[in-house]
Amino acid sequence: MDTNHFDFDYWSSLNKNNRSLFEKERSKWIRELISNAHGSRRRLEGLQFKIDLEREKSKNPMAACVRLSNLMMAKFHSEFVTVINHGSKGLNKQSNNDAPQQKASETVSANTNVHYLFE
Repeated sequence: MDTNHFDFDYWSSLNKNNRSLFEKERSKWIRELISNAHGSRRRLEGLQFKIDLEREKSKNPMAACVRLSNLMMAKFHSEFVTVINHGSKGLNKQSNNDAPQQKASETVSANTNVHYLFE
């Protein structure tokens, strides 16, 4: 399976015509893609695990999409706030679990308006 090229028409057709085969091939393609990601394999496996759990918990594909979108926004929010408060060095520390998770309203200084974006 060629993970360097994504053929949208193939995947769309497969999804429409044979949903179970689509899911099987999708899973296979993702596993192969992750196995080829040498430097970040473990992180990608963990992320895919979370994605799969959210999809399983969802009643339908749209609900899964919303759940995954919320997870992405929460991650973006936490990293954005960290960068605002500590610069990119703070993001590296937080990625290594050295910095505690904090809410935007607690961490962004009072003289900025950034915290209003997330309230």
